[in-house]
Amino acid sequence: MSDMKNNIDGFYNKIYETYKPEDYFDEIEINVNYYKNITGESDRKYKILSLSLDKKKSTRDLSKIESFICGCNERLLNKSYSKDWQLFYLYKELLQFFASSNNEDKNVYNYFRGQSHSYNLTPNILRKDVEQTYRNEFENIYLKISHEFPEKITYFNLQSCDIEDREYQLSLLQHYGLKTSLLDITSNPYIAMLFMLSSSSDEYQEPTLFLFKINETLHRDKHLFTEVRKSKLNERIVAQKGAFLNFDKIFMNKHFDVEKVYSVKIRLNFLAKEYKEYLNSEIKRIREIQSIQSENNAEENKKELNNDQSDYLEILEKEQENIEESKKQCLKAIKNELSQKLREYCYFEEDLFPDFETRIRYLSSKYDSNTHKKVSF
Repeated sequence: MSDMKNNIDGFYNKIYETYKPEDYFDEIEINVNYYKNITGESDRKYKILSLSLDKKKSTRDLSKIESFICGCNERLLNKSYSKDWQLFYLYKELLQFFASSNNEDKNVYNYFRGQSHSYNLTPNILRKDVEQTYRNEFENIYLKISHEFPEKITYFNLQSCDIEDREYQLSLLQHYGLKTSLLDITSNPYIAMLFMLSSSSDEYQEPTLFLFKINETLHRDKHLFTEVRKSKLNERIVAQKGAFLNFDKIFMNKHFDVEKVYSVKIRLNFLAKEYKEYLNSEIKRIREIQSIQSENNAEENKKELNNDQSDYLEILEKEQENIEESKKQCLKAIKNELSQKLREYCYFEEDLFPDFETRIRYLSSKYDSNTHKKVSF
């Protein structure tokens, strides 16, 4: 029994050391490239410059996707069109393309995940900020909780249980806030977007939206995908149109043939280098204009003619010194705008937490100035 227990206890750390997303996902990454808008052409604080495709982790035919991205970039280059390009509608256009049957084949992208950071697809228990001792002790923690609260949690041994029994219990533990081997996904992309916006960190982040093409019958047996049983104890799963990627399957199906899931990672990407180059070119341009005006105008008119340029030049120079702050300002404006658009479509963050305990946690976190992440997803 002790050998079996040791084998289980070491499992999560072993997975932490060996798990590679590319073994389970054929992933492409679409970067939404933007920087701060300071021209006054639009009220928006950001300007979308382009979409770029990173396909080094994929082996599939991407010709239709490349053509779609090329079309988007052509429209972005059209100045009369791009200045009013709103991020929410870009996301909507991307979702419509990938959720339609003409993007690659007859199957569509039908599951989604929103993250406030661009980290890899890993559940809480396998993340870098979780101590190794927690992964070693997880089975003991789970067992102890089941002894202390038998009316709420039942222990199922990883080595010998029915996988559906264990993952249901893990979903309850995760519901109550424990870090588990389950990674939440949802069948509703706009719910995923709500979670993408849920962080309130003071640091600059790269909100990321994942799209998955999941064949529920195939990937239930040949991947990590699972649909956990729903009950009154996990109402949140129903509200969030939820399912999971269950990393316990790596242990319980050691010899299963993995059928990779096609995934798309859409990442917001502030182009700091390009923004700095833009500022430098604008500063140079304004100084050249000022020099020409000084040469061509009478002395009494110099001050009046140069006032606007001087004010703009001052803004540009301040931006040069505070690019990190500009990134945060831009991200804050983007989050506010996206949240407002989602509310217009009747997607409210509080509706994702219908049960008493998580609703109270959610409401409390809204007023916590030190909160880095409002909710767990």
